[in-house]
Amino acid sequence: MTETFFGNFDLASLSLWLFWAFFALLIYYLQRENMREGYPLEDDDGRPAANQGLFPVPDPKTFRLPHGRGEVQAPAPEKETREIKLRKTAAGNGFPFEPTGDPMLDGVGPAAWGTRRDVPELDGKG
Repeated sequence: MTETFFGNFDLASLSLWLFWAFFALLIYYLQRENMREGYPLEDDDGRPAANQGLFPVPDPKTFRLPHGRGEVQAPAPEKETREIKLRKTAAGNGFPFEPTGDPMLDGVGPAAWGTRRDVPELDGKG
């Protein structure tokens, strides 16, 4: 009588365990890549939030821009320096902000914009 080498372990269970290991690593990788924009989390006043999440923030990744436009890092090491003309409506975090002047001129609310480079937008052909 010969003993089996693997016992109750077969290729079906091996493939199942390999799938679960791959799936767990895929979730970990995708979550870390997702944290390149908007992290580390901050409270409304600019201090680091208490809940930074389960996964660590990834090291900065450098993206080379097309047409010789330089390089961009994500997550970006510099903070936004534009003064936002809003004031808090309540003491706690998570409450809405209220414009302090003309929202259309101040670029808040429906007139908000993202800061971009002062160069023309190019399509895939240049």
